[in-house]
Amino acid sequence: MRRAPIMLFMKGNPDAPQCGFSRQTVGILRGEGVEFGWFDIFSDQEVREGMKKHNDWPSASSSSSD
Repeated sequence: MRRAPIMLFMKGNPDAPQCGFSRQTVGILRGEGVEFGWFDIFSDQEVREGMKKHNDWPSASSSSSD
């Protein structure tokens, strides 16, 4: 989680978000001019399941800041 000060673990990518949380979060960050890194959780099932456990939440989309 050290790629960028703000990391968005999202479904899809910033140009093609695949859920409402991801779409809204990208819109807010871009609208405020915030630089952020991102990771498509659909690209790695192990990371996706790990995020669910880490956040104790059934959905995998998440954001993290340093």
